[in-house]
Amino acid sequence: MSRVYQYDNRVDVTYVYDVEEIFDEKTGKTRSKRKLIGKLNPETKQLVPTGKRGRPAKTDSPSADTKKEETRNKEELAKARFLETLQKKDEAIAALKSENRQLKAVINKLEKTLLSISTLCGDIQYTSNQDFTD
Repeated sequence: MSRVYQYDNRVDVTYVYDVEEIFDEKTGKTRSKRKLIGKLNPETKQLVPTGKRGRPAKTDSPSADTKKEETRNKEELAKARFLETLQKKDEAIAALKSENRQLKAVINKLEKTLLSISTLCGDIQYTSNQDFTD
């Protein structure tokens, strides 16, 4: 392997590459394979690594296990909130059904009373158009 220095005048940076010569059997020629190593510091002429090989190790970031655990906790919290909302809605539905039953009973009593009054008067004919029984 050899090193190649390539200057880019658009950004005024010199890039350093590792070059590997590979022989291509189909064409019978050699091909160059380059891999970026880093940039050349213009003042000190030292190599400044780029990419994953040159990055410093992360010490203060949470580990993958911690991230998975946080995600799991968030999912459990969302599920608990969903179930709580669902329970509240079920309770509200049950209360409304109970109220409907009570109102239907009141309507039936009123209809019976109205029917008895109409039979006493004799000249008023009352017929119910709705059935409010469960």
